[in-house]
Amino acid sequence: MDFLAGQMIMMGFKGYELDSEFMDVLKRVKPCGLVLFQRNIRGLTHVRRLISEIQDYASRIGLPNLLIALDHEGGVVFRSERFTPLPSAMALGASGDPSLVECVARIAGEELKVLGFNVNFAPVADLNTNPMNPVIGLRSFGDDPESVSVMVSKYVSTLQSIGVMATAKHFPGHGDTYVDSHLDLPIVDVDINLLMARELKPFKAAVDADVALIMTSHVSFPKIDETGLPATLSKKILRDILRGVLGFNGLIISDALEMKAISGRFDVGEIVFHGLNAGLNIFLRCDDFDAVLELKDAIIKCVKSGRVDSSILYDSYIKIEAVRGRIKSALTLHPPAKFSPTLFRRNRAASRDISINTITLINGEAFKPIKDLNSIVILIPKSLERFLSRFDYDVVGMIVGEFGSYVENIVLYFYDESSPIEDIVESSRSVDGVIFFTYNAIFNKFQMDLYRIVRDMVSVIVVAGLPYDVELIEDSKPIFLTYGLNPLSLSALVDVLCGFEKARGKVPVKFKQHFSG
Repeated sequence: MDFLAGQMIMMGFKGYELDSEFMDVLKRVKPCGLVLFQRNIRGLTHVRRLISEIQDYASRIGLPNLLIALDHEGGVVFRSERFTPLPSAMALGASGDPSLVECVARIAGEELKVLGFNVNFAPVADLNTNPMNPVIGLRSFGDDPESVSVMVSKYVSTLQSIGVMATAKHFPGHGDTYVDSHLDLPIVDVDINLLMARELKPFKAAVDADVALIMTSHVSFPKIDETGLPATLSKKILRDILRGVLGFNGLIISDALEMKAISGRFDVGEIVFHGLNAGLNIFLRCDDFDAVLELKDAIIKCVKSGRVDSSILYDSYIKIEAVRGRIKSALTLHPPAKFSPTLFRRNRAASRDISINTITLINGEAFKPIKDLNSIVILIPKSLERFLSRFDYDVVGMIVGEFGSYVENIVLYFYDESSPIEDIVESSRSVDGVIFFTYNAIFNKFQMDLYRIVRDMVSVIVVAGLPYDVELIEDSKPIFLTYGLNPLSLSALVDVLCGFEKARGKVPVKFKQHFSG
């Protein structure tokens, strides 16, 4: 009982090393696996050594090979800047090319495998049908069930073919929410017919591609389960729909249980009781060791009290062992490559080439390449400065340097509500053009307020990181969509803005307005 209860837990940890406290908790919990975060990764060589040490220790204390997971979606969700920056799922959706999804999944899988990871918490199978969704957005391939299904299927099959198990998330869909489940419980008022016609199609595609894991959402669907329980704890959603209707026989893993949508409404005993009866195979707890130990105790108490049959634990363990067998089999056929900087250099070049195919141009008839200009002002939201500073080199300096090969004079401003508007306006008057970056402008009124000030002064090109920002622009200025702003997509953007490459992407979500392009 003690061993089986621990096997139903995947846990996180803090720090960079396998210290005595961590070893003690591993011995006491006996988890099926671990999930790593940025807080655990100093560098590629470090994390490779750390994972090897953890697996060796697990073997010494009699544990089966651990599932070692990472959230490595690409786009805005990445856990170490040392990995190759990858386009977001929505960028890949804009390419319309499943072969590019295959390339990205292969890059992600190769890098994860060579470092010792065997599970990726990707792909996102959610349809981003709500532009105001605060948590999915660019993480989704788009809002069309058929095209997203193709992308999800390609990602799953490619990733798993090289020995890293995929996780389709967040079942049965987190794309039509207004609330971030990290903060509160979202409620989606759709019935089973709409869900079947829309959200469930990409998950069915993942099941048909033999996806190893499916992660639940902490989202309530009251028209499907009148109890109002979030999908993570809902028997109707997990047993009846995921197992019954979709025919999924792999591992069902919860989203992180410390998220407020669930931890703010249920105590650990209720989470375990409802989760076990709903059909969860793995409870994911990423925060502190005490919470993980409490979770294991709750599982044991739930079974010993007779509230849950012990056969549920045995069934979960059989499914976990089946996934371990798939990993071992895949690694036998495709052993990890040698750890070499060459792999990562090659992947960076490939990712940049892919990014060129994702950039989308709207109102293209008004676009003139900036290499024909003598001077430009680049205006970037200050929030992106903080994001780009997470990388190991000066991303903005690199981009300005690339522009500088063609443009004589460049002025760069990072703007927010506190920026000296007069200086920005004066600089904009004295140059030939402005490149105006927006990011999440639908949630940030100031970005559009500033845009309306500068748009009529000079030749303006808008670069929108999020496609829904386009709906706020009420003129015919050329707009480039990048679906995120990682260093390689920005570098590819320079080539497009200079006219050396064409923008080939198509918008993968619907707009209320009509735009030419």
